[in-house]
Amino acid sequence: MCRIAAFSLVLTAFAGVLCSPAWAEEYDIVLHQGRVLDPESGLDAVRDVGIRQGVIQALSPTPLRGQMRLLSDGRFLSEAFADEWFSGKTAVIDVGAITVVVTSRPVHLFDRALFHAHGQDPKRFDVVVIKSPNPQRHMYREWCKHFLFVDAPGSTSANLQRLPYRKCPRPIFPLDREVVFTPEASVFTRP
Repeated sequence: MCRIAAFSLVLTAFAGVLCSPAWAEEYDIVLHQGRVLDPESGLDAVRDVGIRQGVIQALSPTPLRGQMRLLSDGRFLSEAFADEWFSGKTAVIDVGAITVVVTSRPVHLFDRALFHAHGQDPKRFDVVVIKSPNPQRHMYREWCKHFLFVDAPGSTSANLQRLPYRKCPRPIFPLDREVVFTPEASVFTRP
């Protein structure tokens, strides 16, 4: 069986993954009291989100029932600098062969500290998915056979051409490919 880890999926206004009353239907993952934005229906509200087999099955204003393996306050020390980092309420959820670490606040995945602080060793997984514009490959190079970079849509894209710049003069480097950039150095000195 292939074990997959998806680390640091950040959800806006995530209030934790909780188990709710026994009368509720059970889902693989429940995101409790998250802000749900659906442009198609116009929904902008706080809801519990029920996910089963990787598909959203329910949006509910009342609590849904789910399972989790670990819930923490999200405080940990970075591996590289020993600084305290804070990812907000953080949950580790198992869905079949997939382990997901969900954080309520963004945290830069400069090193593996988020995973280790929540009992996850990336080396133990067959596939590791990290949502970060700049993961530190040297932290994984020793044991990782392949790196695959995906440019996901959204405000964290490293592909500047995909971002909807509206208030800057166009064409402009590096947003427009037809613009040739020729760097010139200027030296300024004090009189």
